[in-house]
Amino acid sequence: MSGFVFGFDDKQSSFIFTNWFLNFLRLSFFSFIALGVYYLTQNYAADKYGCNLNYNIWRIQRFGYGKSAYVRPIKFGPYVLKTIPLGFIVPLLISFLSSGGLFFTGILSSSFIVNPAYRLGRVWAKLTEFEEAKIAVSGALANILLAILIKGFRLSSLEDLILISSITAISYMLPFPGLDGIKVYFGSKLLWIFSFSFILLSAFFLNFLNGFLVLVLALIAALTILATYFYKKNS
Repeated sequence: MSGFVFGFDDKQSSFIFTNWFLNFLRLSFFSFIALGVYYLTQNYAADKYGCNLNYNIWRIQRFGYGKSAYVRPIKFGPYVLKTIPLGFIVPLLISFLSSGGLFFTGILSSSFIVNPAYRLGRVWAKLTEFEEAKIAVSGALANILLAILIKGFRLSSLEDLILISSITAISYMLPFPGLDGIKVYFGSKLLWIFSFSFILLSAFFLNFLNGFLVLVLALIAALTILATYFYKKNS
């Protein structure tokens, strides 16, 4: 899916299927790397907190808070659709409506599976919301750091991976129900403000600055935003 999102428009003046398909395969490979870094980092963080992660297509069962806000089952022959698979619909819809000019890769939703045996000796038997937030944000931060490293070492052959890693980090950190961003937002609003600011600013600076300078400037700016929010909230 991510490969199609980024490869929808191959930026060529005329459509030649062979060229489009080769570009699609190349971007699909880069998407696989970006998502691999994202999920491997999350699973490493989850293991540290004594739990596992389960991934499914991002879906919703309701579209509001009223009693009638649940999705009504839709029948397709012998199949019944009880949820809306936003992980398929939203990325494709954005790609088609923007003719490939905009990207969104929020495809999968994660859930925590706690192993009580691995939580022995901890204060809480279950994951706290802050622990969930730290696990959820780890993948996005790993993605943006990957983009910064590629830019810093001037690996021109991986320029597209910078874009893919950055968009993946931004997409999953949006505070939409079902995505990791909402877990971070409700687990620690301060962590979400810092991490989302850092990711957005890094993605912006990567367009025209060296990767390691991006790291410094984005950290300073994100900390400034966090301090400003904290000051206004407590003043």
